[in-house]
Amino acid sequence: MDPALTRTKAHVLFGELYSKSRPPELQEKVEAAIQGVSDIFVRIRKIQEIDEQFERSRKPSRPEPVQRSRRGGGGGTGTGPSAIANRPKPPAANSGGFLSFIFGKSDLAAWGEKTGTIVTGLFGLNQHLSSQVQHSFAAVNEQQIVELLKAMRFFIQKGWERFPPAKYNSVVTAYQFFEEYLKVELLFRKQEIVSTILTQTIKMQVLYAQLLQFEGFADFFRGDFVEFLKDDKDYGAVSSELLAGIESLLGFETRRPRLSDCILSLYAVDRKRLFNWTELITELKVGAPVTDRYRAPEKIQQVIQQRQDRLQNEIEFRKRSIAEIAYIRETYFKIDERGKANVDFIQDIARDVLMRSSSEQRTSAEYLRASISEPHRLLSILLKDVDVNFIQILSGSVHVHQQGAPTEVIIFRPAVFKAELDLLNELQQDMAEFLKKFKNTALSFAMYLAATKGEAKDQVSQGFRPLAMKSCQLFSSLQSKLRTVLVAHRETLEKEATGHLKEAVQRTRSIPIEAISAEQRFLPWSDAVVADSSRFSQKTVLDALDDMVRCLYNYLYIYRDTSLLQTLNSVPRLKSEVGLLEKKLLQYGSG
Repeated sequence: MDPALTRTKAHVLFGELYSKSRPPELQEKVEAAIQGVSDIFVRIRKIQEIDEQFERSRKPSRPEPVQRSRRGGGGGTGTGPSAIANRPKPPAANSGGFLSFIFGKSDLAAWGEKTGTIVTGLFGLNQHLSSQVQHSFAAVNEQQIVELLKAMRFFIQKGWERFPPAKYNSVVTAYQFFEEYLKVELLFRKQEIVSTILTQTIKMQVLYAQLLQFEGFADFFRGDFVEFLKDDKDYGAVSSELLAGIESLLGFETRRPRLSDCILSLYAVDRKRLFNWTELITELKVGAPVTDRYRAPEKIQQVIQQRQDRLQNEIEFRKRSIAEIAYIRETYFKIDERGKANVDFIQDIARDVLMRSSSEQRTSAEYLRASISEPHRLLSILLKDVDVNFIQILSGSVHVHQQGAPTEVIIFRPAVFKAELDLLNELQQDMAEFLKKFKNTALSFAMYLAATKGEAKDQVSQGFRPLAMKSCQLFSSLQSKLRTVLVAHRETLEKEATGHLKEAVQRTRSIPIEAISAEQRFLPWSDAVVADSSRFSQKTVLDALDDMVRCLYNYLYIYRDTSLLQTLNSVPRLKSEVGLLEKKLLQYGSG
């Protein structure tokens, strides 16, 4: 056993020896020999002794003169005396003609001398790997190895959150390569023949070839990689050993012999001809590095996928919100050339309410103008509108004409809007008290808008503001429930058009709504025509509810409901967020 073998490398060597393929009875001997032995070096020695004894029992003894002759030849394709003794003498490379053959200066010999990878004997014979090749696979000391592996593992765990796939994957590839690289020296220590080293390092060769293809890898490793470790408090201090290890890793192609030349020399000695890097790329089928998606361990890949799914959902949610806002603006508001909502239709609603609930004197054009110009009087009218015209349809039986015949149906069970009815009753009582208290006091919309901005200090404005906010809560709640029903109905119609609607959903055309839900179902009696005393009479149930929603949105707009205004004005922000999220998703390798 090599006395210079460190404990870290001893554990790797033990793993190699223990997992080596053996006959069952020999493996049982190995198990028995190491059982109860804790010292790693003793374990290695016992396994090696068992394997050597088994090999001697299988091989016939060779004449001593032949063994001495081959040891004295000073070369061969192996990397040590044992490997040389166990393989036949290879013919010399002869690509440079007779004189090159005589004087040992063939193309292969010249390349080997230039790169420091191949030693050629007299007359071009006994070409074998130089000792520098083995040393190239032991260029990183033990402490640097520990620090490098620790740093790269940490980056692989967390680096995907900060860096795009191309940068992240370069470190993953470096880590995988480095693990394979550390195994190569053991093959030399075991004095394996070159062909064995060549075949057992294929994975290392492929990973190194891929690593060299990552653009700007060295700069990234020295710069952003180190800064990432320094910025993350969970990592700890960046040691000098790590920095030295990084330089060792990045110096494989700057020192002599270059690691790529060492790899090529394995092929050259084994095949007895020059072998270039392009041939290696082709033979090993080394593909281009993956730069459009993360190559992370499975558990981390699952976390990345969850993050991608969440980002995708957030993008889709914002896009749906943008589309929904556009639909609301186009369907429920009349926007003028200045971009403001036109609410002139409120005059007709106010006139209808006054005619139903006031004396003839109070329906005059002058009284109507006065009523809609003052926010508190207009709000009183709008609350009565909900009471007189909405509740009839929302909380009880409704008279309709279905296919020309009069009938009485229930669209919503009474419990669906009970909370809103209770709130409406409270508001009407509060409004009556307010109007009684400030019977002869004027309040303009300018004063109310000032109050919404916190600028008005007068008693009337401050007293009316809570009433208006409470009313907006009512309007918003009614609008939200009705819109949910209408959207569900619209989506169910779309599903029906595909021919894949369940029978249970079909039956909801005549089943009253018992609870508000986004689940697919029809608005019951949607095509029936309302035939009652409300202002929605002679409209279909569907159109009546849609008109209610239009009124409620505009009531909210008139009283500058904060939530509504924020929603209507949120499109630029949502588009900006979509752009940022899509950029982030693209970084994660999706989009």
